[in-house]
Amino acid sequence: RIANKQQWFVLDFCQLGFIGKMFRCVELPWLIQFFFMFYNDKPVDWLLDHVIHTKACNLEKDNKQCKKDKDELWIHYKPSLFQHIGTYSSLKGKVQKLKDKQFGK
Repeated sequence: RIANKQQWFVLDFCQLGFIGKMFRCVELPWLIQFFFMFYNDKPVDWLLDHVIHTKACNLEKDNKQCKKDKDELWIHYKPSLFQHIGTYSSLKGKVQKLKDKQFGK
């Protein structure tokens, strides 16, 4: 998709959390500001999903079209290139035990 110059918003090199995400530098100023405003309310990976949903979906689209449009903006690379290490979670009181199953395949 990238070689064909198709529109994308995030390249995702890890399926878990906010690890291994790449954005175009032109998008960073407003995206950082958005994350900075709301990071105390939600984990940043949840905020990213909210941003993608807002960019791709509207009330006139059904769920199928919304998912298709989100998938065009959020490109997932497999296998994952990064793995979450440790048990710290940004969610208060949560222990992070998940591992990316796509890592190392």
